[in-house]
Amino acid sequence: FSVVFFAVVFAAVLRPGKIVDRVGRILTPLLVVALAVLIVSGIVNPAAQAEAPRASNLLQEGLLGGYQTMDMIGALAFSLVVVKSIKEKAAQEAVSPARLAFAGSGIAAVLLFMAYGGLAFLGATTGQLWGDAFMAGEINHAGLLSNIATMTLGSAGGGVLSAVVVLACLTTAIGLASACSEFIVELFKGRVRYSLVAAGICAFSTLACNLGLTQIVKISAPILGLVYPTIMFLVVMRLVPLAEDARRLPCRLGAAISFAVSLCALFTDTFGMQAFAAVHLLPLDAFGFGWLIPTLAAALVGLAIARTRMAS
Repeated sequence: FSVVFFAVVFAAVLRPGKIVDRVGRILTPLLVVALAVLIVSGIVNPAAQAEAPRASNLLQEGLLGGYQTMDMIGALAFSLVVVKSIKEKAAQEAVSPARLAFAGSGIAAVLLFMAYGGLAFLGATTGQLWGDAFMAGEINHAGLLSNIATMTLGSAGGGVLSAVVVLACLTTAIGLASACSEFIVELFKGRVRYSLVAAGICAFSTLACNLGLTQIVKISAPILGLVYPTIMFLVVMRLVPLAEDARRLPCRLGAAISFAVSLCALFTDTFGMQAFAAVHLLPLDAFGFGWLIPTLAAALVGLAIARTRMAS
């Protein structure tokens, strides 16, 4: 299955200019319909009554679970493909690129909110059925979702869930393979062929996906915990109305501090290096935001220095 799946991905990324059209016009609508069937069925006919969450720290658990979706990292990677497509569409239709970007972002935000909100509702109404097994590690995320789909839609649930997973993974894999291939080609200034890079990415992914979801999450979770705070900080900084000269130093200092704090947490939590355990004494650490205040402080210092330099 993985060989066939990534063969389809490779065939799709060989023509990068058509990717957004293919994903937007064909795959994404099918994905939305399949998700809607699953979620609406669970809302209309819930399997059980919703109960209180089992997580001891709901915000932190939700934050770390959100890291594992890699949505923000994916958005940064996809932007290479999406921005190019927006510019082409704007030129063809004689409209503002900013207007297209704003409309597309708004639609994406609404759809993501509905999808995650709906899945959260399904989890809440079935949590009492498999919550203990999940918390004990006897069932993983994939098994939990499979059980929810079967409970919600009966024997058809497996088919609907399969369609959802295949379409969701296919759209993501096509976008990421294309974006990463273009980035690597640009990084090496065209000295490597796009098709060879895409083939290498698809071959590696074919092998990696056979590790299984539980093992992949175990490997990726520490890495995502390390890089995600810095990525969130940089994304938010792009929304702050600052001149580029005034933005550069705050971004660099804030990114360095957020990465350093996350690195200390990684050393402590993953490798048991207690010399760095003091990082967990930072404010908001219990909620997964121990990096936030030091990062903001570093960014403000950088902004003050940048404005002083500009004034002189």
